[in-house]
Amino acid sequence: MEKEHFEALLERDGHTWWGRTTPAGRRRDEKKVELFRELIRPRRGERLLEVGCGSGEFTVRLRGLGLKVWAFDLTTSGPARAARNLAGEPGFFLCTADITRVPFPDSSFDIVFGVSILHHIPLEPAWAEVIRVVRPGGRFFFSEPNLLNPQVFTEKKCGFVKRRTENSPDETAFVRTRLKNLLNSFQGVKAEIRNIDFLHPALPAAWIGPAEMVSDLLEKVPLVRVISGSLAVWGIIEK
Repeated sequence: MEKEHFEALLERDGHTWWGRTTPAGRRRDEKKVELFRELIRPRRGERLLEVGCGSGEFTVRLRGLGLKVWAFDLTTSGPARAARNLAGEPGFFLCTADITRVPFPDSSFDIVFGVSILHHIPLEPAWAEVIRVVRPGGRFFFSEPNLLNPQVFTEKKCGFVKRRTENSPDETAFVRTRLKNLLNSFQGVKAEIRNIDFLHPALPAAWIGPAEMVSDLLEKVPLVRVISGSLAVWGIIEK
């Protein structure tokens, strides 16, 4: 169901979610990459695996970091579009694959990266694959929807709203403490999770600056931050 849903969106609209296409949505995505750089501190020459690259919205934002990037998606048209968006950029390799059966050897990568992907898939087998392909001491960064956000909860639980907002039939969202406990139940994983995103993708472009300042503030306010739009998930895997 997930593959068919996103193949249809890519064929019809050229993207995997409407929120990636607006000015505020693009700023949200840029902030996620900024946070990735702050928390993971990628170094030139490191090997990064991007999980669920879609049409390359985040893949292209990894340019200029000096990384060697392997990116894959469950769809076939997504990596093809991503390759066109990269326009022959060296150091990027794209393919179609399933995260529960990643086609790379053990300990192949320094970093695993993905945005809005874990909530679409069987988490435990996928996470076992993430652990397998990361070298000892490697890092990971993901961003996922927060189930405690009122809009996210409505989108995931109400079928009519789910369809209207381009959610796939089987996708869900996460509660921070439960997700952290599950990830850390795997041997060697040291995961941290932070509430992020009060910047809504539907905001008019003129409001982005002030709204971003408010969002940054709300992310730091106890009790309020628990209803943020997203969860930043990052850490290290010690084997």
